[in-house]
Amino acid sequence: MNSARIIFQEKWITVKQTPRGFQYLERKGKDSVAIFLLRKSVKDLEQYEVLIRQQPLCIDETEMDGMLKLFACTIMGAIDKRKSPEKSANQKGYTG
Repeated sequence: MNSARIIFQEKWITVKQTPRGFQYLERKGKDSVAIFLLRKSVKDLEQYEVLIRQQPLCIDETEMDGMLKLFACTIMGAIDKRKSPEKSANQKGYTG
């Protein structure tokens, strides 16, 4: 993915765009990825939606209607050995 162009850059992150128009966020960390997922809105193709994973947190066991309360959380993880950062990010962001 060396042909990705930089859209925005600051001290801790860089936002890049691939030749096919896919935008992704690159952290300035060592051997890790964080995934920021966007998709075009089905209702308005000029708009984008941010996809957020929600999960319970171990520090807050609040229940709502008998279920643990969910919190927005980041999708991140280590770069798997023998895999590129892009492949690792895709694998961690895929929800099936």
